[in-house]
Amino acid sequence: MKADILVVEDDNEDIDFIKQAFSKIEGVSVEYFSNSFDVIMYLKTADNHLPTLIITDYNMPRIDGFNLVAFLKRSEKFHTIPLVVLTGNINVVEKERLMSAGVYKIYSKPDQVKGYVRIAKELIQIAKEQNNL
Repeated sequence: MKADILVVEDDNEDIDFIKQAFSKIEGVSVEYFSNSFDVIMYLKTADNHLPTLIITDYNMPRIDGFNLVAFLKRSEKFHTIPLVVLTGNINVVEKERLMSAGVYKIYSKPDQVKGYVRIAKELIQIAKEQNNL
C-alpha cells in the first residue's frame, strides 16, 4: 500500500525542493496545496480516503500551520492523521505549542535538495509506521 501525503507550503521554491525529494521515492502519492484553507476544503470533500500524513509549513498567510494543526486535531474525522511541520523559522515556544497541539514531529527546512530527500525518506517511514502500512 502506498503512502498518500498532503503538503501545505506557500513558498514555490520550497515546493520545488519537496517535489524533487519525493520524486526520488517510489510508492508515494503527494498532493500539494499553497495554503491551509485549500487543504481543509480538500479534506472536507474527500470521501473516506484520508491521507496517511500531512506536512505543513508553519508561517503561512490566512491560516498558519498552528491553526491548521489545531483544526485537524479537533476534528473527529481528521484527528488521527499524523501531522508534521516543516518550517524555516520557529522558536522554542512555538515548537512547544505545536507539539502540545498534536504535531508528531517538527523539521527545519534544509537549504539543499539532498536535505529534503533525507527528510522525505523519514516522512515516508513515519507515514507507514503511524498507519500500519
